[in-house]
Amino acid sequence: ASGEDVDTDFAQTTHFDDFGLAAGVGVGFMADLHEWADGRLGLDIGAEYVYGAPLRYLVPGVLGAAEGVFSFEQRLSRTDLFTLRVGGFVEF
Repeated sequence: ASGEDVDTDFAQTTHFDDFGLAAGVGVGFMADLHEWADGRLGLDIGAEYVYGAPLRYLVPGVLGAAEGVFSFEQRLSRTDLFTLRVGGFVEF
């Protein structure tokens, strides 16, 4: 795509996808550590893995010799995410 001024390279862009597919799975458990008459105290542990599709994005490239001239380089990156969660809970 290009801008209205077709005689220059100004406003010429390459658009990348704004969306990427993702799928995930998680597991966790909660365990009671202490109980009393009005509630309980416990531990919450879990893990999640999300597979994300590889995505392309732009990063600043090498600065040009002329002032104000610069370029961008394409990068391809994985978007997977693994999280581990350790926490506690109080019920009253």
